[in-house]
Amino acid sequence: FTVNSLSSPTTLNGGLGNDSFTVNAPLAAVLTVNGGGDAGDVLTINGTTGNDNFTITRNTVSGVGATINYGTTNLTINGLAGDDNFLVSSTAAGITRIYGGIYGNDIFNIQANTGALYLTGGAVGNNTFNFGGLAPVSGGTLAGLVGSIFITGGSNLMRLITLVTSGINTVNFDDSGDVAGGTGTLTSSMLTGFGMGMGVTFMSVDVMNVYLGPGNDTLNIQSTNSRTATTVRTGTGMNVINVGSLIPAGGGNVAGIQGALTLIGGGNDTLNVDNTGAVTDQSATLTPTTLTGLGMVSSGIVY
Repeated sequence: FTVNSLSSPTTLNGGLGNDSFTVNAPLAAVLTVNGGGDAGDVLTINGTTGNDNFTITRNTVSGVGATINYGTTNLTINGLAGDDNFLVSSTAAGITRIYGGIYGNDIFNIQANTGALYLTGGAVGNNTFNFGGLAPVSGGTLAGLVGSIFITGGSNLMRLITLVTSGINTVNFDDSGDVAGGTGTLTSSMLTGFGMGMGVTFMSVDVMNVYLGPGNDTLNIQSTNSRTATTVRTGTGMNVINVGSLIPAGGGNVAGIQGALTLIGGGNDTLNVDNTGAVTDQSATLTPTTLTGLGMVSSGIVY
């Protein structure tokens, strides 16, 4: 099925087999799409060449023309071109794929998801991915991110986060509203924990910001990506930051810290650095604000 325009509310029902629905927005009337319930059913919504503002829930897509209702189908949204904004307040149990405009500065605000979610930034321009229950506003938590999330980009869409090379790609994780505290693990390609179900997988991010809340949090940093400048703001509370390749276990090293790492405390915080597993002679320099050496990136850890 392909829908280019509507003058009155319409319902499309799929049947047995893999059904494909393509909608070229904007529409002038409400459209309801019901897949046949097969795993291969896909609803594809194409935006405009201008600046689009999509709002996605587990059963509706709105913001570009009339609302589109959908059920029992996977969802794909193409921003096409322009500065596109995507607000995801929830997703269905199937697979949701969202592609930003080819040109322009795209913003993805992800509040919650259930099924797997794939996000692709635009090929040219700055892409920003905000995660948190109130995104883009701060003060939320990450607990609503239940399903797996993959940030993808560039021409190889099956790669887990290979963001475009033109522009700055920024990822913001907001758990600043979590008053109970939590534990998370950060590697050079993934953030897990803090109430998330499966975590967020990424690669080739330029800037990453992690905002923790007023509870007592623990963040285990096993590695950082050489391309990514990571900043962690601990919030208030009694927080613990552990750095080491095998953290929370001991016996690791810090050679995996290959991207700039800045830790900004806000409470009664503790920083533990584990290099007990290093098997060669190494040197380090400790100042009141930095730890360098030990095989880390030249900037080391700034705190």
